[in-house]
Order: sequence, then C-alpha cells, then structure tokens
Amino acid sequence: MKQDIVAFQLESTGNSIGIDAGLLHLVTMSDGTVIDPPHFLREGEKKIRKAQKNVSNKKKGSNNRKKARTNLTKQHQKVKTQREDFAHKLSNEIVKMYGFIAFEKLIVKNMMKNHLLAKSIADASWSTIVQYTTYKAVSAGREVVMVDPRNTSKQCSNYGYMKESLKLSERTFHCDS
Repeated sequence: MKQDIVAFQLESTGNSIGIDAGLLHLVTMSDGTVIDPPHFLREGEKKIRKAQKNVSNKKKGSNNRKKARTNLTKQHQKVKTQREDFAHKLSNEIVKMYGFIAFEKLIVKNMMKNHLLAKSIADASWSTIVQYTTYKAVSAGREVVMVDPRNTSKQCSNYGYMKESLKLSERTFHCDS
C-alpha cells in the first residue's frame, strides 16, 4: 500500500532574505542578522587528537586497539552530530521566518582545495545548511534560489548600478545613483 507524503504548509510570511555564507560570520543575512560559526571541530580537536594517539600506541589486531578505534569513531561522530543539529536548527528558523530565501551559489568543493581554509570551511558546513534549508523550504511551500556571487558586492540591488572600483576595506555597499 502506497502512502502519500504530506508536506507541512506554513502561512505565507511575505518576508524575503538574502544569505551570505562566510568564515568570520557563518551566516550574514540581508536584514543585518549575523550568526557566528560554532567551531565544533576546533573544540573537539583535543579529544580527537588524544583518541588518535591512543589508537596509534596500541598493537595492531589487539582488542585494546579495537576499543581505542571505537572511541576515536565516537569522537568524530560527536562532532558530526553537533554540526548536523546546529544546521537543522538554523535551517528550521530560516524557513519559519522567511517565504523567499536567496543563498549565494558557492562551489564549496573547489574552495576546500585551499589547504589554509579547508578545515574552517568543513567546520562551517555551508553545504549542509543550504541543503537542509532547501528541502525544508520546499516541503513548507517556501521558495529558495541560488544566486551567482559574481559582482553581488559591486551591484546595487535596487537600481542595478555597478560600482567599478570597490576597495577591499569597504564592507558596506553605498549606491551612488
């Protein structure tokens, strides 16, 4: 017997939001809301490092090594669970509050190739937040779009005016037209 999946529909809020992912601030929303990254991996690194050292000190094939590997797996699993829980809670709040959600379309896979930023990008879990928000928005009757990040810092969202030279020190766009 086939069961129909019933999606929960939320009342239309009429609110729209643009979301910018970053490392200094995990999420910066167009309404000025800023959410800092929780750094679960950085906080759990000490325990993971200790568990990894414990595994490497055990004799291969021994039962104590199997126990140490299980402990290491639990430490990694804890970090993963914390990230997922945070992403679910954040995406749930975004979907409840906004009817139209725009994310910048980042190619995270290519950004992870930078060995200086890879750990921070992985710890931020941008893709997971976007993925969770998207599927929750679809089931709630909300709309999610991915925006090409090219020139979004230089172009006025109201008039389309393009600022040719934008200093790196300028953090807020001011339209000249």
